Amino acid sequence: MTTANGRATLSVVSAVRVLLVDDDWLSRKIYSDFLTEDHYETVTVGSAHEALDLLERQKFDVVVTDLVMPEMDGLELVDRVVLKCPDVSILLLTGHASVDTAVAALKSGALDYLVKPVSAETLRLAVRRSLEHARLLGENIDLRRYLRLYEASQRLSLCIDAEKLAALALETMMAASHSIAGWVIDPQTPSVAPAVARGFPDATLPALGDLASEVLALSFGADGMVATPRPSQWGPKAKVLEPFGRSLVVRGDVRGEAYSYFVLLGGPNQEPLSVDEVEDLSFLRVQAGRALENADKHLGAKRLAYLDDLTKVYNQSYLEVVLNREIGLATADESRIFGLLFLDLDNFKLVNDAHGHLNGSRVLIELSRVLQRTVREFDLVFRFGGDEYVVYLHDCGSGGAMNV
Repeated sequence: MTTANGRATLSVVSAVRVLLVDDDWLSRKIYSDFLTEDHYETVTVGSAHEALDLLERQKFDVVVTDLVMPEMDGLELVDRVVLKCPDVSILLLTGHASVDTAVAALKSGALDYLVKPVSAETLRLAVRRSLEHARLLGENIDLRRYLRLYEASQRLSLCIDAEKLAALALETMMAASHSIAGWVIDPQTPSVAPAVARGFPDATLPALGDLASEVLALSFGADGMVATPRPSQWGPKAKVLEPFGRSLVVRGDVRGEAYSYFVLLGGPNQEPLSVDEVEDLSFLRVQAGRALENADKHLGAKRLAYLDDLTKVYNQSYLEVVLNREIGLATADESRIFGLLFLDLDNFKLVNDAHGHLNGSRVLIELSRVLQRTVREFDLVFRFGGDEYVVYLHDCGSGGAMNV
């Protein structure tokens, strides 16, 4: 039997298909009878050209070919089969044995070299060995593939920075699908130019943001993925995608909640995704969703750690983070400026003494709300401690800060 990935297995011998190539009709008849008696499905042809034509249209597990044939000999056929059908095991038969021929056959990719006349048991044993070799080779390929997936899932799970994680997940999925470009759509801000994209000039990023509505309107399958042959057909805004061929949109979600959408684009003449590639992406989709959920939780916890317990504005710890970041950026870029306002409530102790600490806390909460409503949306309010506040003013010098 051949598996979904085209590899041979011995679990059902009757499903194994053997292509027998020999220009001598009597040899074809004898060897075909040998294999049929062992329950192999055997197809015979009289030339290498017929064999190549049949291999284009049908799937075979083993090719048994004669060495000496007119027009194209067995060695050339072996070379072509190895290129066209690398999963097929090849056995070479010849009535003219020599060491040089045997070495040439094995170097070309033949798994075994049998000298005519070949007995029924020798031929059957050689076919069984070739199938066992294919099975072991397939297992090794699968193990390496699963190891790569495991390592990728580990890298995803260990990343807790949301933006870095989105980039890592996109690059991992592009590698798994052999895509040449892609971008990430954030469902919270879908129409914004993507922060994470690969394979696109910066000038095209706003156009990708405009495409988000078309992408999210696609009909996703139960596996959280949707494939289209030509992404340029998504709508009038999809002109930027004309250079690309097949596409796949992967939804990174956990328990039905989408955290990100990954758009993967192939080349104009790229083959459709294989069964293995789809399975790998399905696995990575789940791992990316879980990692993004963890990163979101970590960000939420981090924000709570930076909020003042009473007023819910930012605390002194986050002020230090912001100042270190802004001073570093301003050092690298002299044109970058920011302003700081320091506020201190005069005689606030009298409020606590006269009306109690509970009412004093209410005053601080209300003052924090007033400050947040007063500043711009990209400015930040911090409670520095007690009745002291600091306001960070983005892109604002001392003159602007005085006006505020």
